[in-house]
Amino acid sequence: MMIGEVVALIGLFISIMGIFVRYGIVIPMKNIMQPLELSINDLREEISDNKKFQKDTQSVLQNHDVRISLQEQNSKNLDRRIEDIKGH
Repeated sequence: MMIGEVVALIGLFISIMGIFVRYGIVIPMKNIMQPLELSINDLREEISDNKKFQKDTQSVLQNHDVRISLQEQNSKNLDRRIEDIKGH
């Protein structure tokens, strides 16, 4: 075998391996990754929606906490007034 034939044979082998890698590994991996990317995007969107819901819920809870504390204060004031009235 001449050196030219060896180089041609190595080039052919590399070409065949390149085709094998492309169609045997890369393309199937891309097909596997596409649904995963869609799932990741869906999860990111869901997390974003959950964060918005969480902020809204916290705001509502804070409003309820304020209302409860005001009602407790009013209740204490009423109890004091009742005690004052009973005391007279």
